[in-house]
Amino acid sequence: MRQLIASLSLLLLGAQSNPALPLPDASGLWEQMLMAKGGRERLHDIRIVAISMRKRGDEYDIVIQPPSDVWWWTKGPGVFLSYLRVWNGAKGLYWSGRVDVPAGAPGAVIPDRRDQLNAWAWDYRQHIDRDLAVFFLETALVQPKPLAVRRASKTTVYLDVSLPRFQDAFYTVDLRTARITAVNMTPVSPTPTPGFQGASYEDRYEFQGNRTVDGVQMPTRVRWGSTWRDVTFHINPNVDPKMFETQPLGVKTGDDWRKWLRP
Repeated sequence: MRQLIASLSLLLLGAQSNPALPLPDASGLWEQMLMAKGGRERLHDIRIVAISMRKRGDEYDIVIQPPSDVWWWTKGPGVFLSYLRVWNGAKGLYWSGRVDVPAGAPGAVIPDRRDQLNAWAWDYRQHIDRDLAVFFLETALVQPKPLAVRRASKTTVYLDVSLPRFQDAFYTVDLRTARITAVNMTPVSPTPTPGFQGASYEDRYEFQGNRTVDGVQMPTRVRWGSTWRDVTFHINPNVDPKMFETQPLGVKTGDDWRKWLRP
């Protein structure tokens, strides 16, 4: 009995010596997060980003030029094997399909899909907003509004935000560093949208590691779904605008976006 009482006393003392960090207000925490990320001025200077995620035969590459241009490559199991999309909302250009099958074969890159440009406009702008908010928090284009802070643990909290085209969006934040460790976002879509009917799933991203990329703090690994991937970022790469204006022929890997890089 004495040993039990002593053990309980030690547990109580430990709890008292490691109290939960106080809950900050939502707006104040958001400002701390922006400062830890690199500062609002630096984040708002982002004009184009390239994101690459890799895991042994699994590739995800996306180059975004807000507000309307996307060069998007995915390689993995099943239907998404070597799949490439180029969507240019500003100039009304759209190509989409698999690049690992001969031209004209089922699923091959379609030379011109401008007839479907408007039908997919919401979805592509949603992808742009999601990736910017997930990885950069805030830019000149995407600015989530902090709503409320909820306790997750003694040192972490959930920060609920409002973001157009999404519902139930929140960041998991380490109060000791003001850095995010995870992001959850549930996309919504107007009905009807081809291939997507309303808010039916939640995107969750978890982060590990940290490196400075052009003055912005970025993770080195990302778990999206059940898979951890190494991730690299290029901020404001000097790419030829024709990248978003040219039918994607001859692309064999996600790294082929680099052929559009200029000195």
